Amino acid sequence: MELLIKAVIGSIVGLMIHLLSQSKNFFLSGLIPLIPAFTIISHYIIATKRSIIDLKSTIVFGPLSMISYLTYLICVYILADKYKIEAALLGGILAWTSVSIIIILSGINFKTCNQP
Repeated sequence: MELLIKAVIGSIVGLMIHLLSQSKNFFLSGLIPLIPAFTIISHYIIATKRSIIDLKSTIVFGPLSMISYLTYLICVYILADKYKIEAALLGGILAWTSVSIIIILSGINFKTCNQP
C-alpha cells in the first residue's frame, strides 16, 4: 500500500509539472519539484521505520542538499546557451553528483548534529 501511495504522489507531481509547463506561467513548473511531497514521504518513512534521532539527522542534512540542487541549476543555466538541452542537463546532473559526493564524503556526522 505504501508503494501505491508513493506512486500516486509521484504521478500527481509529474502531472502538475506537465500542466504548468504548458501554461502562461510555465516557470512555475520549476517550483513543483520543490514541493516537499517526496520529503514528507522520506521523513515519514524514517520516523516510522527508524527513529526520531535519524529523522532529525535527515532534517539537518536537508539544507546541505540544497547546495547540490543550486549547483545543478547554475550549471544548466550556463550550459543551456552553449549546448543542446540534453548535454546541458547531463552537465547539471554531473555537477549535482559531484557536489553531492563532496558533501557526503565531507565527514560530517549528521547523527551527532542534533544531540544535546
